[in-house]
Amino acid sequence: MSDVMTFSKRTASGLEEALRTVLLDADNKVPAEALRIVGAIADGAVIESGSNTNGYWVKLADGTAIAHNAITQLTNTDASAPISGIYRYTVSVTFPMLFISPPDVVGSIGANSNTHGWGTAINRTVSGATFHHYTTVASLSTTALGGWYIAIGKWK
Repeated sequence: MSDVMTFSKRTASGLEEALRTVLLDADNKVPAEALRIVGAIADGAVIESGSNTNGYWVKLADGTAIAHNAITQLTNTDASAPISGIYRYTVSVTFPMLFISPPDVVGSIGANSNTHGWGTAINRTVSGATFHHYTTVASLSTTALGGWYIAIGKWK
């Protein structure tokens, strides 16, 4: 049941309803039409945000979705065959929410102040991505590698 507020005015024939507005809908939420959000603010309004074990997300009213998370586990795939001292690591991530089409994804990697790297998303799906990360670090056993990603796409 909704909470409704009614304003009445006195007329010659008695009380007449002047305004009726819903305070809370059946789910005890303020209805969007009661917020009086118009124009660009309504288009960019946050519809939903949250997190789970796969990361964090924000969904905007215009259908844009942004997901991000830390990357903490990398698999060394080319340590025995570096190219000019550059090693390639591969990591797959699962997004914390589903997109309706593969999103644009970027990522980065770093170990400490002496080690830097870069990442390239080589496979993007609606539910996750696989990255190749390139760095000068030769061994996961001696250096803790980590990074982050951000995915931007559409949720509706």
